[in-house]
Amino acid sequence: MPFIEAPTSFYLGRRYDPENQRLADEVVYYDSRDLTTHAVVVGMTGSGKTGMCIALLEEAVLDGVPAIVIDPKGDITNLLLNFPQLRPEDFAPWVNRSDAERSGMSVEQYAAEVAQQWRTGLASWGISGARMAVAKNAAQYSIYTPGSDAGLPVSILASFQAPREGWEGNEEFHREQISGVVTALMALIGRQVEPVRDREHVLISNIFEEAWRRGEDLSLEDIILRVQNPPFSRLGVFDVNTFFPERERFRLAKELNQIIAAPSFQTWIRGEALDMRRLLYTPEGKPRVAIFYLAHLTENERSFMITLILENMLAWMRSLSGTTSLRAILYFDEIFGHIPPAPRNPPTKKPMLRLLKTARAFGIGLVLATQNPGDLDYKGLANAGTWFIGKLQTENDKRRILGGLEAAATADSKLDIRTLDRLISGLAPRVFVLHNVHNDGGPILMHSRWTMSYLRGPLTRQQVRLLMEAQRQSLENQLRQQASALDLPTMPTGAMAPRLTPPEPPAISHSVNLTGTVAAPEPADTPPQPAVPRTSARPTPPQASVPVPPPPPDLPDERRLVASQPSPSPNESARPAPKPSETGSSVMLTPPRFSLFDRLRQEAEQRSAPPATPSSQAAPSNPYGVSLTHTPPQQASAAASAPPPNRESFWQAPPSAPLPAAPERYSGDTMPVGTGHTPPKTSTSQMARAPMLPSGYEMRPVTLPSGIAQYFLPIVISLQKAIKQWEVRHGVVESTLGGSQLLYRPVLFAQVAVRYLDRKSNAEAEQHWAFHVPEVPIAGLVRWSQHQAPPVALEDLSSEPQGEAAYGVPSAGMTDAKRMRALRQEVIDFVARSASLVLPYNSVLNLYGKPNESHSEFINRVSQIARERRDAEIDAVTARAEKTFADLELRLQRAIQQLEGEKSALDELRREDLYTTGEAIMSLLRGRTSYTLSRVSRARRFKKQSQERMSAAELTIQQLEDQIEAEQQRLQNTLNEINEKWRKIAQTVEEYRIKPFKKDVALEAFGIGWVPLWFVVLNNQPMTLLGFDGTLAGAPRLEDVP
Repeated sequence: MPFIEAPTSFYLGRRYDPENQRLADEVVYYDSRDLTTHAVVVGMTGSGKTGMCIALLEEAVLDGVPAIVIDPKGDITNLLLNFPQLRPEDFAPWVNRSDAERSGMSVEQYAAEVAQQWRTGLASWGISGARMAVAKNAAQYSIYTPGSDAGLPVSILASFQAPREGWEGNEEFHREQISGVVTALMALIGRQVEPVRDREHVLISNIFEEAWRRGEDLSLEDIILRVQNPPFSRLGVFDVNTFFPERERFRLAKELNQIIAAPSFQTWIRGEALDMRRLLYTPEGKPRVAIFYLAHLTENERSFMITLILENMLAWMRSLSGTTSLRAILYFDEIFGHIPPAPRNPPTKKPMLRLLKTARAFGIGLVLATQNPGDLDYKGLANAGTWFIGKLQTENDKRRILGGLEAAATADSKLDIRTLDRLISGLAPRVFVLHNVHNDGGPILMHSRWTMSYLRGPLTRQQVRLLMEAQRQSLENQLRQQASALDLPTMPTGAMAPRLTPPEPPAISHSVNLTGTVAAPEPADTPPQPAVPRTSARPTPPQASVPVPPPPPDLPDERRLVASQPSPSPNESARPAPKPSETGSSVMLTPPRFSLFDRLRQEAEQRSAPPATPSSQAAPSNPYGVSLTHTPPQQASAAASAPPPNRESFWQAPPSAPLPAAPERYSGDTMPVGTGHTPPKTSTSQMARAPMLPSGYEMRPVTLPSGIAQYFLPIVISLQKAIKQWEVRHGVVESTLGGSQLLYRPVLFAQVAVRYLDRKSNAEAEQHWAFHVPEVPIAGLVRWSQHQAPPVALEDLSSEPQGEAAYGVPSAGMTDAKRMRALRQEVIDFVARSASLVLPYNSVLNLYGKPNESHSEFINRVSQIARERRDAEIDAVTARAEKTFADLELRLQRAIQQLEGEKSALDELRREDLYTTGEAIMSLLRGRTSYTLSRVSRARRFKKQSQERMSAAELTIQQLEDQIEAEQQRLQNTLNEINEKWRKIAQTVEEYRIKPFKKDVALEAFGIGWVPLWFVVLNNQPMTLLGFDGTLAGAPRLEDVP
């Protein structure tokens, strides 16, 4: 009996007759929605478990269902070995050479035999090459190799990022996520800790919560530094040092530091983020099968990675709406050791149990497979509605499964243990007991179908590398573009202003490895007060209210200097000031053998020395031309206390004066620099030590008319980060830094905010547009659409520079007050005319996109709703078809019964005909001719009538069978039409435009903007790198609209 290709119905195999040990003529379908109650697949090695699971995943792909696959052994990578043409040369690179040698064949001969085997096997199950091609192209298959570059790399940093939906209102969920991540992180360094009970877990969990409450992402470097110097003073009723002594915190930090000190650590942080939206769908909305290949990892690394995957799945799941359709599959190929019975509690167990309990409501189906049924928490698996039980290794395994299922059974589960026991005994390979709580018929025996994928066994990393070559190159290009997106192209230096170059100190090397970190040697187990990491990606609030404990007695003098610096405060309620590495104000990369401690000691000695006269005072040693000047603490505190700008006030009138001072910022390894006041002017000797500047830049800014506001844009890209981006962009491993200088480039800076409110789409949004016009003529048009720039939060703007810098010269139009007033109104009119809010719109479903929703997210949301509508329509069609089939089958049964009756009657008439014929012969001999002939004639007439009725019954049966077959074909065509109709509906995207009212357009800032740049000499080549990036979500590009 051929199978019906229908959406939501997975073709898994056929019924199996154990008495005759052959396949029955009944196809086994599995409703995809039954998988939302999860499935467990159990079977020993050789039972066909892997083939069964791959067949299920193939059917899911054909139905458009994406999947996340956790593959500890590498078996499921065979999903990528789908060869629709079934040519021997397709199989040749993947067959096992050892199998070919054992068979006495060459690789080519063995590949031909395997190809023929697959061709025959697929044909016997009714699977064509066209179906294989559809499965191959229905999804994008990707193999991720965490900690390795064989497949696609994975970045774990996304797991440390603050939740997108914010902290408030989701505290319980976020604390569960933090608990899982911290437990996995501790397991990675070999510490088995319990939440609440162990202080390591409590400390790091509080570090996460403190950062996530403020919306701050963390890196592993941030965690290490905050373990040494926590951003809070108390834990419970005890101060931090009492709860967790400093020396022991340092030991914990050292263990964590071993992770990032390993040479292979870069492969853990550079790659695809664990963002389930991106892992499950391409930007175009195509389903993906993301396979996480973990065979190369240690047990601790594997547990760590699995926990991160599960926690990220939970975090994504909580952002979804409920559904009754299958949205995605999470497949775990070997759960042995990850969900063991109590009291064992590995890091993976809790998130797994949370998924088993809650994922059903969101349409996420878990498929868990194992060949070790003796080590499962069957109480936790009670939520699994489907069990596939294959051949087991021992009777103990069978008793363990039956006992576990019986213990987990409920009154409504209808579980017949005796029937299961009978069916499980003596299973053949590829034969499974299918127990589905959604089927009223009870457990059945089924034989899994032939897989479309070539089952060659686990792939090696080299084979994975070959499969993922194209995707890996594409991902590397994408990451390189992201890393260099903020990198300003190298500016031609033009005519360089002649500047004196200071002599180099003999003990200093100018060759700096920018990928490493320079530090003074540390004695064992001595907790130094940490400096802020240069490569941190998020700001840390300055701590002024929490006193720093004095350094231990054995701390060297240079560390005492660092320990005496201000430490962060947990009570900072405003936006946290950037870390030293972010502000980058005159940041200096510390060269080898010349550490931060040396520089601070020199400054301390200079401060303690008696003041010298201006003529005799020598400039401090500064080989890179980077300023070490700083604002006195009194000025910095005054700047920090200034009130931040109020965004609402900009809706009434744009500011006509410079913004208030920004909070105090730190500048890399330098002393604090207050951004609210101009730093002290640099002496001639200091300026002589700066590198040569590009043409048009001077160390003193020009004087501007009093009516023109000016804004200093924040330094978002530190010097180190800018150089790193340049290295990635140009493929340079490490660079030699010959000097650096902060520049400020003048632009006409305008930032406009627009509010949107639309009742029809229920959209309410606020968007910001910023413009940087570098050259403003006295007269003429400004093409605003050509000068759109990333917007910046108002509180990040400053009225003062962030340290010593060189300044460009504004163009003539920027210093003309009349011209600036005209451009102020012009930019408002341009935005009001051009800034429409464009939302994606599906007219069939009457579904509008959300203002901050990406195109792919809208497509996924539409696809899910379309899938639900499709499933509902399919249910209605199949319900009507079931009635039609039931009627036809009833008529067929009656026709068959009638045929059987006619056959019995005909056999009786045949016997009677023989008897009558014999009697007639005897009667003729006795002379009774008329009676005899009459009886013979009547018997033959009855026989003929019975034959006619039997032929009519046979014809009826044939007609009914043809009618049933036609109805089956009609049903398949109807289901395919329904599927295609909703597929097209899901892909229908129109544009819905919302025009703002003029009153909803407000000018937030207008004047001269100073854009920070880094002028550096890298590898003896002068260049300019961008130090600015937006700190607000960017709006779409605007076009000139008449």
